Amino acid sequence: MENDILDSLEDLGYQGPLLEDGTLQAALSGGAASPEFTKLCAWLVSELKLYCRLEENVHATNCPSEAEGFQLEMSGLLTELACPYSCLSRGDVTHRLLNANNCQLLLNSKLSTMAKTRELSKDVRDKTVDLHKAGMGYKTVAMQPGEKVTTVCAIICKKKKHKITVNLPQSGAPCKISPRGVSMIMRTVRNQPRTTREDLLNDLKAAGTIVTKKTIGNALRREGLKSCSGREVQLLKKAHVQARLKFANEHLNSSEEIWVKVLWSDETKFELFGIN
Repeated sequence: MENDILDSLEDLGYQGPLLEDGTLQAALSGGAASPEFTKLCAWLVSELKLYCRLEENVHATNCPSEAEGFQLEMSGLLTELACPYSCLSRGDVTHRLLNANNCQLLLNSKLSTMAKTRELSKDVRDKTVDLHKAGMGYKTVAMQPGEKVTTVCAIICKKKKHKITVNLPQSGAPCKISPRGVSMIMRTVRNQPRTTREDLLNDLKAAGTIVTKKTIGNALRREGLKSCSGREVQLLKKAHVQARLKFANEHLNSSEEIWVKVLWSDETKFELFGIN
């Protein structure tokens, strides 16, 4: 999950010190008591305000003693954003962001909100197409708006294929599981075919995605897989029971000398009295 957060931060243009190895994990462990973690949260909020109107604001801290005030500000922001995670919106507000798990959920919540709101305007998309028509390559065009080459490529391909540059409204309900989440559960199922939907649900929950078992089943079916339950098989069939009963009756009065000559392939010790 830490690598996913780092990838998302790089995509958003973050260039702070938490991109270095091990620094993000240390900041998450410190939580609200870590000034570096609060600076990252404040930066994400400032970026989020560029794309949506927010009344609440969050300020970075300079020392661990300011953690309580930071958590109060963050609580108001999460309420405004309708955060779906109960551990971030309920309970003692001064203890919500003092463990790494809650801090990871907080970053995932902000990053997912950023991904939904950070979309290039129609003017920027049209300008990108015009620059490409003027003879510029993808890399040269990408330097103008400061976007990735893959983003520029997607805009131009959409213009060539659909004759438009804007994103049309999606038909039907949006997918609750991101493409990255689908890849994760598909990889898990392929490596361990006996994985249950409950296991996949817990994996997605740990990654910050809360869905139902039915949603997971629908996602697997769209990828060409289907869930099934193991067939219940009786341990002993009637033929087995009759054969064992017949053997027991035939040797009911057999002497000990006969049993000594028998080689048991699955010997087990039984004691009628005492400790086995």
